Amino acid sequence: MIFGFIAFALIYIFLLLNRSNHDQKKDYLFGSRKIGVFPLVATLCVSQYGWINGVFEVYCLSGPKAWFILSLPYLLFNFLWIILGKYLHQKSSRTTPGLFLDHYGRKAQVLASIFLSLIFAPVMYLHMGADVLSHALQIDFKWSGLLFVLLTFLPTILGGFKQLVKVDLMLFIFTYVILIGVATYSFNNSSSSTIPTISSPTNTEINYTQWWLLALIVFIDPSIHQRLWAGNQTKSIKKIMGGALIFWILFDLLVIGIVVWNPDKANIFEIMQAMPQELNYFIYIFLFSVILSTANTYFNLVSNNFSIDIFNINPVKSKKIHLLIAILLGIICYGLSTFVYAQSSVIEILFDLFPVAISALLIPFLGTLWPAIRSSRKTILIHMSIPALVCLFLQINPMNWHNFATSTPVAIGLVVSLLMLIFVKFLWQEQNETKN
Repeated sequence: MIFGFIAFALIYIFLLLNRSNHDQKKDYLFGSRKIGVFPLVATLCVSQYGWINGVFEVYCLSGPKAWFILSLPYLLFNFLWIILGKYLHQKSSRTTPGLFLDHYGRKAQVLASIFLSLIFAPVMYLHMGADVLSHALQIDFKWSGLLFVLLTFLPTILGGFKQLVKVDLMLFIFTYVILIGVATYSFNNSSSSTIPTISSPTNTEINYTQWWLLALIVFIDPSIHQRLWAGNQTKSIKKIMGGALIFWILFDLLVIGIVVWNPDKANIFEIMQAMPQELNYFIYIFLFSVILSTANTYFNLVSNNFSIDIFNINPVKSKKIHLLIAILLGIICYGLSTFVYAQSSVIEILFDLFPVAISALLIPFLGTLWPAIRSSRKTILIHMSIPALVCLFLQINPMNWHNFATSTPVAIGLVVSLLMLIFVKFLWQEQNETKN
């Protein structure tokens, strides 16, 4: 098994080293908009399924009905990018926090960068990647975590977005070839030739509201923005998102097939116990590919957030400083994934990180695309901070409440954000105009 990973790592590093020089920041961030539609479809598709361990965990616990929380909201919200994508593509900003700079000012840009870094720092993916390597190579979780951090670190240092796409193309091919092979084996060795009905365990209740609201992350996800910005023409947005939606649906069908043809399993590793050892080698590479692609993407984006949007550093011209930032980010992510969240489920990590940032950023971000709901520069910091604090308070729950607010804090955070928008945009502004 270890020789397979060595070969995989060598191919991975070769693709990174075989790079062209990037002289401009726009080249580094999205390849001068010279990347074709299919490579963008591939990188968009594979980089959005990094939460693969959690996907299998939820499907194993809840059966096919989990599709209505794991995939349907994401598919519907991503479909809206076919409509909204052209407005994003036409923006001159090169990063998501850059949109906040253009429309709300420098302080809003920094605050948005901090929230995006908190939510998209690849802690969850490093945790899963370390778990996969630990199982595959039979090494301690701390050492597997260190190895995975190093592999995640490489694309940010050795190349920009164009090199990331090259690696993602390889990972995309591995992902679907292996996933189809595992689904085919599961079907051929199942006791039934049709998809059975799986009854969910009685103790696994799904909070549909919470899951659907967490899916709103697709609107503030800088990895999606980066891939839409990278399209060479505005009309290519529909092709990029349309192609990604097709492959996401195929991915869902294959995963559901694997789960239902391997019943009574709690996670992907239990499913693998029913597989021949030779096939498990490929499953490890499949898991590794999907997780690594997403970890690469978010590590690259978050390090860019710090360099470009917080410290105003050009990652191409100031390589040593950018390297230092990336090293510090890698150390922080390693510490969180290996020590703080070592015993946690990836679902717990997801529920910890997503709500606050969604509460703070969703409506202000939509305001950068739709002026009618755009806050003023005077009020934007309050508009971002108060919903985040309310959501965080409900997540911590110091009063030990047990109600809708504490079980679905993101809902309350978004309601507070909406109420603040209504008050500031319409009532407060109208009063000021009346006084004037």
